Amino acid sequence: MAYCKENRKEFERAVINYNQVIEISQESPKALTIDFADVYHRLGICYSEIKEWNLGITAFGKALNLYKVNKSIIKYSECINNLGTLYLHAGHTSEA
Repeated sequence: MAYCKENRKEFERAVINYNQVIEISQESPKALTIDFADVYHRLGICYSEIKEWNLGITAFGKALNLYKVNKSIIKYSECINNLGTLYLHAGHTSEA
């Protein structure tokens, strides 16, 4: 559902749906998997689209931690690139 909203450029609704997935799934064993990292990554992208820079930075940070735990180098590098872009938009040039 969230991904569909994102693809339709309904980013505010996608944020709500991604956050619902996170809330419902936090206690699940899947909460530490790469799938969960992808949810945080997509959430960060949506926050970026609605210019919620700091929330996006937080979401990307959580995704990065999970990608690192799951040893997903390609997804980790994609996320770090998105995080750097978000830092620039947020005016945090030293972190970018």
